[in-house]
Amino acid sequence: MSQFWAWVEDLAESGPYELCSEEARHAASRRLQVGDELVVFDAKGRLAPAKVEGLGRGSARLEVGAIRTLPAPEAGFTSDERGALQAAGASALRLGPYGLRIETAAVAAMVAFNVTGTRDPKGSL
Repeated sequence: MSQFWAWVEDLAESGPYELCSEEARHAASRRLQVGDELVVFDAKGRLAPAKVEGLGRGSARLEVGAIRTLPAPEAGFTSDERGALQAAGASALRLGPYGLRIETAAVAAMVAFNVTGTRDPKGSL
């Protein structure tokens, strides 16, 4: 079965998360079970691995892992910011030769990860 991706309103931090009823219905239609892994993402371009912790009628509880995507500001990261990100273990993924709006970058990142099957893409900051 292919990787299941679920949209969440705001992926601000890792930890427990409750899917909205619509996304929970999608999870149920894919017959996800407790312990299954998926990827959650939000409109700000952030994504993270997650595991199903509980399922109920119209609800799904997840444990969200480390958030993996940090979109760059329109002007890009400063050299100090790039250094701090690299020191923290971050790696970059360039989605094309042009800067993308955040709404487009989130979708482009999902497509890139799905097409390549890569969960931890490497690039240059």
